[in-house]
Amino acid sequence: MLTLKFLLTKRLHYSILDKKVLIYLYKEEIMEPLHDVFKACSNSIRWDILQLLKHRPFCVNALTHRLSVSQPAVSQHLKILEHAGLVRREKAGLQVHYSIVPERLEACIEGLRTFMDEMT
Repeated sequence: MLTLKFLLTKRLHYSILDKKVLIYLYKEEIMEPLHDVFKACSNSIRWDILQLLKHRPFCVNALTHRLSVSQPAVSQHLKILEHAGLVRREKAGLQVHYSIVPERLEACIEGLRTFMDEMT
C-alpha cells in the first residue's frame, strides 16, 4: 500500500482521485495519531503524570500519592495515556510499573514537523 511519505517524497503527479487518497493517507498516518496524543495531553492530571514518568517509572500507588488523586482516577488516566501510546506498562511482581514511551513522542514531533513543512 502506498504511504503518505512515499507519495510526498516521490512528488507524484496525481488526479482528483489521487488527492482524495493523499488526504486520506495524511489523516490516517499523521492526524489521527496526533489527535489521540493531543487529547491525552489536554488533561492537567495526565500532563502531570507524564511529567513524573519522564524521570522514572512509577506504579499506580506511587502516582496516586504524588498527585493526591484517587487510585481509580489515576488508573483511568493511565489507560488513556496508554491508548495514545504515550506510556507502557510492565508487570513487576504484584505491581505494574508505568513508563513513558519516548519513541512515540519522537514520532509525534516528526508528524508535526511534516505538517509544518507542508505549510511552507
